[in-house]
Amino acid sequence: MAEIWDLYDAAGRRAGTTMKRGDPVPRGFYTLSVSVWLTNGRGEYLLSKRHPAKKFPNFWECTGGGVLAGEDSLTAGVREVREELGIVLAPEEGRLIYRTRRDDFQDFYDVWLFRIDAPLSSLVLQPEEVTAARWASREEIRQLRAAGELHPLLDYIDGVII
Repeated sequence: MAEIWDLYDAAGRRAGTTMKRGDPVPRGFYTLSVSVWLTNGRGEYLLSKRHPAKKFPNFWECTGGGVLAGEDSLTAGVREVREELGIVLAPEEGRLIYRTRRDDFQDFYDVWLFRIDAPLSSLVLQPEEVTAARWASREEIRQLRAAGELHPLLDYIDGVII
């Protein structure tokens, strides 16, 4: 079943119309995307590895995706983490740490942070989305980026995550 996304105006207000994922975003409109960083008590961040059949294959990233029609970014972020990693987050524990409008992608992009202490063995990876998961320190994230293994759209992380 195709995902349906709300469209937004340039100020970030819902425009009252929707589109199907995969269709071109109409000129002058935007969608809403979300990412969720999960950190533990050791200051590490949970990274997942993208499936090789997806755009940006085999890159390490934080969990995220498109916000469905009727959702806000927090609800979508919690849903994406549950679907892709099997982790159930309490929405009230999330903190919005970054928001931007990306004109090149015609989207608004929200980034949330949650603290969890989950062993990797407790994760349930969605096989068509995620092939692996790992906890990584800030230094390891820097190394992944330097090696070209971190998702290139995570270019905002300086000063936010690392």
